[in-house]
Formats: sequence, C-alpha cells, structure tokens
Amino acid sequence: MSVKVFKSIYNEVRCYIPERLLYAKEYFSIKSILASHNKIQISAVVEAQLKHVLLVCLRDVNFYKNNVAISLADIEHNDPFVMLKSFPIISKSDLITHKNDFLNRQYRKSFLSKSSSSGSSGFGVEVIIKFR
Repeated sequence: MSVKVFKSIYNEVRCYIPERLLYAKEYFSIKSILASHNKIQISAVVEAQLKHVLLVCLRDVNFYKNNVAISLADIEHNDPFVMLKSFPIISKSDLITHKNDFLNRQYRKSFLSKSSSSGSSGFGVEVIIKFR
C-alpha cells in the first residue's frame, strides 16, 4: 500500500479514532489549562512550552546551533521570552537555502512527510512534517 493511499484512508477514518490515541497526554493537560481561562496557569504553560521549543531547537537543529550565540544553560536559567530574542528571524530564502539544516536530528527522515507551498509569492517552500 502506498503512502498516499494510506494517508487518504487515515484522513477518512481519523474522526473515528479516539483522541487519546492521536495526541500525547500533554496535549490534554494543556487543553484543560487553556479551557480554564486561568491566566497564571496559562502563562506558566506558555513559558514552559516556549522554553522546551527553544531547548529542542538549540540542541537538535543544526541551523540554530550554528546561528544562535547562547547556550542550553542560558535558556534553562533565563526567561524564555528574553532568550527568544537571540534567535534569528527566518526568511523564506533561509528555508530554501538551508532546508536540511532545519531538520531535527532526533527524527528519522523515513518517518517524516513533505509538504510544499505553491510559491505564489515567488519560490515555493518545502516543509518537512512529523506525524504522531
């Protein structure tokens, strides 16, 4: 069975698959906190998630390893919103030129899927996606 056929079947039956099989348990915890409208809890979750994303980017993505002048310890011990300012703003040309440098080294290419834009503003961009 080809990947396209499998994806097509998956998309048709996905609505019948329980959410707990599709999403990590953290998803439900965060969803519950967001639904509570508790601003303090929401701020804490946003800060923790941002810190996690920054750590993963700096540790596992070559583009950021090569272009960000802070350490993992800096992110761990400082406000992630301040640390975010150390990360470059990515342009479309960066994505095209350094396509492979944006891949997280923790993921095997065989488990990733490609998607691309139509390039209506010039050049199309290919994006690599990890499906759960």
